[in-house]
Amino acid sequence: METVSRKLGVRLEVAEAHVDSALEEKGLPTNENRWCTRMKIEALYRKIREASRGRTLIVVGDRDAESELRSKRPFVRTHEEFTQVAPLKLWSGSHVQLYLLKNNIPLNPLYLEGFYRLGCFICPALRSWEIMILKNNLKLIPGDQLNLFKSFLRCKGERA
Repeated sequence: METVSRKLGVRLEVAEAHVDSALEEKGLPTNENRWCTRMKIEALYRKIREASRGRTLIVVGDRDAESELRSKRPFVRTHEEFTQVAPLKLWSGSHVQLYLLKNNIPLNPLYLEGFYRLGCFICPALRSWEIMILKNNLKLIPGDQLNLFKSFLRCKGERA
């Protein structure tokens, strides 16, 4: 993220959700209990409130192809003092990658392995083929996340 923000000439603000410290108490997230999503969204809104004054426009990268829920969201939606706009809503993973390549923005290595969306390494929404790619390419997982990913695999009944 630092490299991309420097390349684009924008200030990077980091919103910390501390999901990793909540894992001990809450356990790994599941499809039925994605507590981590709430934590991340709350942290994001806190950071935006810190950095903004009053009504705020948030440009999100949500795409219909990422999930059924995202495909049902409108292009523009308002929540409290935030208005979100999703200009990439109809883009595919290929559109995203072509845009990045055309503008000399480095691709995340997971795109080169076949991923069309990126998220957390312990997301319950990961598909079996995505988990297989990660298992076979542990070097793509940041060192501080590796033990967490291995715990995730054990919970799924798999080995690293």
